Amino acid sequence: MKKLYLINHSHTDIGYTAVQELIMQCHVDYIIQAIDIVSAELAEKGHCDFVWTCENYWQVKNFRENATPEQIEMFERYVEAGYIDFSSNYLNLNELVDPDILSDCLGAAHQYGQRFSRPIDSAMTADINGFSWGYAHALAKNGIDNLFTCIHAHHGMYPLFKSQIPFWWEAPTGEKVLVWNGEHYQIGNETYLMPNAQMSYQIEDEYAGDLSTPQLEVAKKRIFGYFDELAQSDYPYDFVPMMISGFMSDNAGPDRDIVESIAEWNAEYGDEITVEMIGLNQFFEVLRQTDLSQIPTYRGDWNDWWAEGVGSTPAATKIYKGAVRNYRLLQDLTDEKTVKGPLAQAARDDLMLFAEHTWGYSSSASEPWNTLVNELEYRKFSYAANASTEIDRALIAYLMKHDDYAMPKANRPQFYRVINPYDRTVTQNVTLLMEAWEHFGKQRIMPNLMPYVEAYDRETNEVLPCQVMITARAYEIELVVTLAPKQVKQIGLRLRETPNLPPRYRPALKGAENVKDIVYPGLIDDSTVETKYFTVKLSNDVGLAQIIYRPTGEDIIDHQAAHPLFQGIYEKTTIQTDPCMERRRMGRNRKGKEAQRWNSQITDIRILERGPVFTEVAIDCQLAGTQIFSYVLRIYQDIAKITCMLRIQKDSVWDPENLYFALPLKLAGERYFKKSGSLMRPGIDQLPGTNTEFYMLDTGILYRDQAGTGLAISLKDAPLVTLGDLAHHPIHLCDEQSRAKNQADLYSWVMNNFWETNFKVDLSGFYEFAYSLTMASAVPDMATWDQHLKEEDQGLIAIQVDF
Repeated sequence: MKKLYLINHSHTDIGYTAVQELIMQCHVDYIIQAIDIVSAELAEKGHCDFVWTCENYWQVKNFRENATPEQIEMFERYVEAGYIDFSSNYLNLNELVDPDILSDCLGAAHQYGQRFSRPIDSAMTADINGFSWGYAHALAKNGIDNLFTCIHAHHGMYPLFKSQIPFWWEAPTGEKVLVWNGEHYQIGNETYLMPNAQMSYQIEDEYAGDLSTPQLEVAKKRIFGYFDELAQSDYPYDFVPMMISGFMSDNAGPDRDIVESIAEWNAEYGDEITVEMIGLNQFFEVLRQTDLSQIPTYRGDWNDWWAEGVGSTPAATKIYKGAVRNYRLLQDLTDEKTVKGPLAQAARDDLMLFAEHTWGYSSSASEPWNTLVNELEYRKFSYAANASTEIDRALIAYLMKHDDYAMPKANRPQFYRVINPYDRTVTQNVTLLMEAWEHFGKQRIMPNLMPYVEAYDRETNEVLPCQVMITARAYEIELVVTLAPKQVKQIGLRLRETPNLPPRYRPALKGAENVKDIVYPGLIDDSTVETKYFTVKLSNDVGLAQIIYRPTGEDIIDHQAAHPLFQGIYEKTTIQTDPCMERRRMGRNRKGKEAQRWNSQITDIRILERGPVFTEVAIDCQLAGTQIFSYVLRIYQDIAKITCMLRIQKDSVWDPENLYFALPLKLAGERYFKKSGSLMRPGIDQLPGTNTEFYMLDTGILYRDQAGTGLAISLKDAPLVTLGDLAHHPIHLCDEQSRAKNQADLYSWVMNNFWETNFKVDLSGFYEFAYSLTMASAVPDMATWDQHLKEEDQGLIAIQVDF
């Protein structure tokens, strides 16, 4: 006899079907409804065949915070009895999520699950198409041994080229999690067993759209047909799990009538295929009673097909990334595994809600003017903004308590503390801020005094090379410091003595035009920037013609790539059908077959400043789809670092569009991506059948050659990258041939409005995105280089103090 296990749940989409607060309350109420159904079943029958599974711990957490003590007591009693079950996963997340925050949330779920006598050691996800490799470690680390995934193959795909199969997922650290690689999260509704909630989404037959044929008649054909199809593919089990929802919607509640429907089936066909409701954790108990030695093991990243949503909200994503950086700085400052306190806890909650996979209301692309579309968009953005506010308040409160943070006041001295929060020596640039109203003694700060500002070590009185930049309301004084682990350096600013200076003569090399365009022995012209570590050649055609790393003499630009370094590429698919259909028919491509593509054209290159700390170069371009496309480079004098600030004014376009920023950098050896909680090699360290087109990164990209030379690219604000040909093309899933993708052309995928439902379609506005390129010699291993990338992403801390 065969068995169909139905796992009854409500898929959580926070903001797809209604405002976020209502969705939270809905899931609280669904648990109360499930409690009432179980209670009624027990009262009327003396037993209960109904089982409800809470899809994530977020539902349970909110229920416990909003329910009465009596309701909580009944919930826990029914969980103990197996009538209610819950997943130890926190939410359906994308790979933006910070691994430490995720681990905290998984740990809280596991801790709550331990109060029950039966195993609560399983997680489930629905809809989302992948997870960082580090997610496997986070699950295992927190006692979660099983993962049930319900991939939605819309614009995506399940791994291993096959669904409804188990496998062991081995984490980078060696632990294994038992995965059931399942079907769509409402596949059970396609059996027609749930009353008035039937659907035909994956199953195509004569009953698609038929709501008049008796459901049991359709169920017979579909269920027996499904089991027959599994048998033809050598399916090894006599049972099949299916997820099912109470009505046809995301965020759906329970329906008690399913019990009667199952009873009718079992009375008619139960001698061949028995249908039984089961909880998530109960299913894995069944699976673990089979021969586990026959289940294959796979190592690698489960790269997410749905990561690109962050590219439709680039401004909010940038705020989120900044909040995560400050959260991590606070962690490093406090030297604790987790950050304590209500502000940090509130920030963690908001960061998790922003990283939840839903990226807008269901009609965002079809009705971008709709009130709910805009309301949910701002609420989504508020999670990033609130997290930024909360963690900034927590960080400022810590610094004020421990480091004498100086608030603005008259006659404030120009004294600073620069803090290395890390456990190793760091050499980095740091910026000290002086407000425009401040004074040196009785001398008001004015722009003409900036050449005479001097930074010094307050303990040794050593003068430190610095460079002053004027901003809208302040002066930024940048210098490079070397700090030992956890060291705090005291730095002051003062004016140098400015007696009668000798006249300044313009050298003939510059001429009256102030332009250095003559090749002259021993002097550098305006097409070259020479530092301790780099020789950079500028070109009116491509911007950066060469970046020579002087310790090795190697040019790190890949001149075989399709686009030169830092070229912008704008791509648009003209709407020929309607805004939604045009996007839908792209499939797994993120552009149409007839997509048009434009490359940025340089209009001006100018060296803004050469100073003791860095040389600054501005490159202006023209690019379709934008009013402004320019970038400013800082090439540092005494550290192996180049920063790039990309500035864009984007037009409003309803058509599907993408904007890329070319990063053709190279170093002999394999390319590594830092994703949430893991370091992986794209095209190599991946599960078979996964996405090799684009990736959501945490801190950036790493290279290291056999000689130990390291190259790191930090992506501070725009976490998406794409590899390979930008043209519409057949999509190849990860397989034995994918190793070549590791070396494919690399692009920062700055923004997109691809999705036909819940992506923000209007990308217009002003943006600034930060990148940095750093290099080092004699890098001992990738773990050390990974730590460097984290330090580069977060930076040092500089605060003004009173004494």
